[in-house]
Amino acid sequence: MKLSEIYEKGQKELGGKNFGFFLDGVETEFVMTNNRRVIERYTFLQQCIDAVDPITATTLLGVELKTPVIMSAMTMPIPAIAEDGMMQVAEGLKEAGSLMWTGTPIPKDLKILAETGVPLASTIKPLKDRKKMFKTLEEIQSAGVDWAGIEIDVGQGTKIKDQPIVSDCSPITMSDLKAFAALAGHHVKNMARTPEK
Repeated sequence: MKLSEIYEKGQKELGGKNFGFFLDGVETEFVMTNNRRVIERYTFLQQCIDAVDPITATTLLGVELKTPVIMSAMTMPIPAIAEDGMMQVAEGLKEAGSLMWTGTPIPKDLKILAETGVPLASTIKPLKDRKKMFKTLEEIQSAGVDWAGIEIDVGQGTKIKDQPIVSDCSPITMSDLKAFAALAGHHVKNMARTPEK
């Protein structure tokens, strides 16, 4: 199967589901169209004098990865795409030598995902209910993820097209960030994965 065929199949599958609107941007879709304009300014010209084995390995957050491509921090649409979708993603990313990244809502099976051995990062949104935000951080850490973070760029919520998806967020303060970092101390100070994983 060619790459173009994979894209076409994926677009057809995703577009036919109720979550198809996730493929679009916010309101005018300016960010998405502008990103495309930026990408189109560059042309990659391949030149080869002699054949070499490609090396795609890279290091991210102290972990050696086979590929520089990692998962976007999302959780919500994956279970709707496929039954046991999050586990399939975890196993696929582990086999590919990549990194898994989950967002809000936190997957109920986060501990099981971590036990697969895939490098795993998990982020939460800056919820207005700060107690709930810190409780969620504790849940993430108890699940055994490698890194925990906070999505500070959604302080005003999240919209797709003109539909609010997340509205229970508020801008994070420096004192909130310091408290978050203190609670997630071992993730912040030591990002290298432990040998037993």
